Amino acid sequence: MTSKETLTRKITEHAIRAARKNGIWRVYDSSISGFFCQFNKDETITLYFRYRSKLTKGRPVLKLGNWPALSADDARGVVQGWVADLSNGIEPKIKRQQLQEEQRLQEASQRHQELQIFGRFIELRYGPHLLRNKLGKEDVQRLKRHFSHWNRRPIGELTKGDVTRWQHKWERAGLAHATIARSYAVLQGLLNHAVEVEVVSANPLKGVSLLRPPAADVDDQEEGERRALERHEVKCLFRGLEIYTAEKKEARRRSRLKKSNRHLPDLTNLTYVDHVVPAILCIYYGGFRPGDVFGLQWPQIDHDMRSIRKVVEKIAHHGKGKMHFKLSRSLSNVLRTWWNEQGKPSTGYVFPSPRNAKDRRRLSKGALRKAWPKIKKYGGLDAGLDLYTLRHNFASQLIMAGVDLMTVSKLMGHTSIETTIKHYGHLRQQHIEEALELVEKKQGRPRISHP
Repeated sequence: MTSKETLTRKITEHAIRAARKNGIWRVYDSSISGFFCQFNKDETITLYFRYRSKLTKGRPVLKLGNWPALSADDARGVVQGWVADLSNGIEPKIKRQQLQEEQRLQEASQRHQELQIFGRFIELRYGPHLLRNKLGKEDVQRLKRHFSHWNRRPIGELTKGDVTRWQHKWERAGLAHATIARSYAVLQGLLNHAVEVEVVSANPLKGVSLLRPPAADVDDQEEGERRALERHEVKCLFRGLEIYTAEKKEARRRSRLKKSNRHLPDLTNLTYVDHVVPAILCIYYGGFRPGDVFGLQWPQIDHDMRSIRKVVEKIAHHGKGKMHFKLSRSLSNVLRTWWNEQGKPSTGYVFPSPRNAKDRRRLSKGALRKAWPKIKKYGGLDAGLDLYTLRHNFASQLIMAGVDLMTVSKLMGHTSIETTIKHYGHLRQQHIEEALELVEKKQGRPRISHP
């Protein structure tokens, strides 16, 4: 037999196996004209149907499928249907194309409806889109963490009431307003992208803003009582810092006892177990705003750790250039110790985010929000003591030590001396009055005789 030999008989499972064994090229069905089975060079076996077209006057060949995935009986049933269609003037090829187009449209409609569901849109479309950006992974995690309860909601049905309830939920959970606002901005980006790719016709939350933050949650404002810390408060502060450090070391020690955690660094011999204590000491010893501490970079600190030259972030929009800050010996020691324990870096943030250690990204605004209440509790400080009071204590101590207001203004990074006078002028006046009282006590009060 040659490799192109054909055979005419009813196509059955047995007939196909026998023809393959005997090296037949094609088996034509004896009962249905145009129905045949072909044995290919790659050893696959394909079932076809060929017919005469009245529209094109040609002989189209339609592939039914490969055997044995498609059985001979199933293929015969399909072909019999096509033969019936031909007798009614219906072209099998055209009918198949129409069915394929209907199926494609149906699948597209189902896919479109699926994309309109919040969670599926993140998974299938917006998540991959975000991951193309440098910070995209963080935004995807933020969406999944803060909006997971909307995963089954249609995007177009979100309302202002949903946003209000969402904001209240996370405020009750203790989330900072800045974090809530950041998450809401990512949500708005998702909705705008959904409009761009025509998943929804319009952003359902366009023009919807968050409620104003609680008064106690306004980030980076001149909060806290403008006064000096009492002597016992200073002792409580440092006791809280020490206990915080000891607790962290003990927690790491216990964690390292587990075999799976032995790779974690040992904190026993470190002065600072994380960014919390040195960052707080920067506020206490240097009077810096938390935002300027978080944005501080190693190139901004001179080689002997005695001064810093940087743009104050809060007043940067005033066009102010770099300001020069002399550092106390205590603060220099803090920074030098931290620098040594961090491997003596020459670039990057002084206090990089521990969550993004590889990228050494900046700390978030709420980086001290959880640790500060713990430290106050450990040290026995008033729970209402604001972190900003440490900055005001720095200015108050300078004034009470007799430092002039111009110097205090420069060290505090104020835009002008008027700001210093407004906030701390009363302390200066009080210091002068106390000094006069002291002089009067030393000199003695004059005795005047009256006639």
